[in-house]
Amino acid sequence: MKKKYTAKDIRLLKPNNDVYIIDISREGFRENLISSAQYALEFARSLVVNRLPSELHYTISETASDNFHENESYIFLDAEKVVEYLWRDGKVPEWVNVFVISANERSTLIKLDCCRRYSNDIKDMYHAREGRAPFHVLGPPAPPDYINNKAKYDIFWNEI
Repeated sequence: MKKKYTAKDIRLLKPNNDVYIIDISREGFRENLISSAQYALEFARSLVVNRLPSELHYTISETASDNFHENESYIFLDAEKVVEYLWRDGKVPEWVNVFVISANERSTLIKLDCCRRYSNDIKDMYHAREGRAPFHVLGPPAPPDYINNKAKYDIFWNEI
């Protein structure tokens, strides 16, 4: 027998009053990029055995859609060049995944996987709760047998 529902069965949810400030002005975007890259560096240092220098270089991969199939890739030596490339007349990618992928003796390479959808509407920006929209920090790619928090791994595991 099917239960009949009444108005008493409806649960009202409290509105979420969290306020997330999303600044996609050129300067805000730049600050969020730099903050995210620094956080990605610190996070990677906690996961890998390799020395990761503080000087950061960037590689950008734009994806054709959200299915993460890489399409084009670019390398930039500083954050300002990244902003020049990604900040397009007030529009920015709706999401950008940020993580360390490599290092040499002088610099650490930060990868930016970017959505190809650009917007100037803050409602379209992903990762607002993280405080650096549209940036989302991830750890460097881990070996298939990696068990979280058990031991650090070599960032070049897939090249060995």
